[in-house]
Amino acid sequence: MLRNIVAYIPPVAIMLPEAAKAAGVERVAWVAGILAVAGGITRVLAVPSVNAFFQQVFPPLAAAPKPPDGGR
Repeated sequence: MLRNIVAYIPPVAIMLPEAAKAAGVERVAWVAGILAVAGGITRVLAVPSVNAFFQQVFPPLAAAPKPPDGGR
């Protein structure tokens, strides 16, 4: 579940530029930084060696293994 929350952050962050415009924030450089970090987190979570690390060190962030019957 924690992995889903961490992966959900980038799509939500996509809305930040519109939120900044609505709030009247003139400088949105910090919004671009947040989007870059969120994209990086998603990319890092997709690396197989990172998933193996999480399986050993912090299992809540590891991807769930495939069921033996292929999910049928």
